Amino acid sequence: MKTLFLCAGFTQFINNPGACLRAQGFCSRRCPEGLRRIGSCGFGLSCCRR
Repeated sequence: MKTLFLCAGFTQFINNPGACLRAQGFCSRRCPEGLRRIGSCGFGLSCCRR
């Protein structure tokens, strides 16, 4: 499943650590409570953001 992120009027796939950081997220094995998964960083890691 691909995750889309809306930023400045366009959507982008978050499927690597660089895209995660540009979306103001961070890579983690599991997203901490209160944060949501907005994509993937690869290697079994999720991209998490508030």
